Amino acid sequence: MHKFRNEYQESLNNFFTEQNQLLQETLGQQRDGLAQVVDSLKTVFIEDSQHMSEEIKTSMNTIKETVEKVSKLSNTLGLTSGERLAQLQELARTIGDEANQVSSDYQNMATQFNAALQAGNQQLAGYLQQANEVYNNRIQEFDTAMTTICQQLNSTSHQFMGVAQYLVSAANDLRNTNGKN
Repeated sequence: MHKFRNEYQESLNNFFTEQNQLLQETLGQQRDGLAQVVDSLKTVFIEDSQHMSEEIKTSMNTIKETVEKVSKLSNTLGLTSGERLAQLQELARTIGDEANQVSSDYQNMATQFNAALQAGNQQLAGYLQQANEVYNNRIQEFDTAMTTICQQLNSTSHQFMGVAQYLVSAANDLRNTNGKN
């Protein structure tokens, strides 16, 4: 009887150990999946920011080259003539307009980047919320399944105890019958 209980406890311990390992594997896979999503989003954000930075540098280099050309032209033509002064004022106005356009384009890019970043954050938050709900549902399903299994194990152990009591009673009856003969 004692041997039967030890085997029963050992089987039960083995069962719970296996269930714990399965749960750890499932949670590990979900954690790894979330880490991959976060890494992908980080890569996209870094690539976008580098691309915008390169576009801004290109625009600034173009402005710098234009200023250098205008400076060379003004040195070549000289600033003595009123007509040339008017031309230089027109060039300065044009450069100012171009600088305003570049500034506006830069502001638009910054706004678009912020909107993309905000949308990405919202998508990530939604994904994490959904993953949390799936995780909680899995835990609840696991708890329900474990409850059912434990109830079945309890019922089976009671049935085994009934059979064991029947066998003990039968052995006692057989012993009493043999002892009387």
